[in-house]
Amino acid sequence: MMPLPPNIQIFYTGDGSPTLVFSRADGYVEKMHHAAGALSESIYIYHHAVLQILQLDNPPQILSLGLGMGYNEFLTMAEFYRAGVRDYKVWSFENIPALREGFRSWINGEPATELTKVIEQVARMVCAHFSIPATILREFMLEGLNSGKL
Repeated sequence: MMPLPPNIQIFYTGDGSPTLVFSRADGYVEKMHHAAGALSESIYIYHHAVLQILQLDNPPQILSLGLGMGYNEFLTMAEFYRAGVRDYKVWSFENIPALREGFRSWINGEPATELTKVIEQVARMVCAHFSIPATILREFMLEGLNSGKL
């Protein structure tokens, strides 16, 4: 698996959750989440939307642009699991190959790397929030990945 590009760093936010920090050649630095908390920000912004989608009569469909550390994908799949949703479609796009590969490697249970260890931490934090064992969520996501629903 390829490493993160040198202009991307892992940063731990105030709630203990990791996020990505991108640095440009001109010195500009951008964090993907608020410094107070990546997990708490993702839950605050996206959780209600997922719950609303689950209230519809149609199979849920989610589009995520920018996989990053996978917060929105983990949050979505945790809610789908809790709600017993088995008919769904989640599209997730990421421009950085190392992030795509790391997420897929974690789901597939491949040997741990620095990146997959951080993704595991994100998964465990999301699972703790939703009271779901990380192993169960990984199995559910692997089923989704293998069936083409994720």
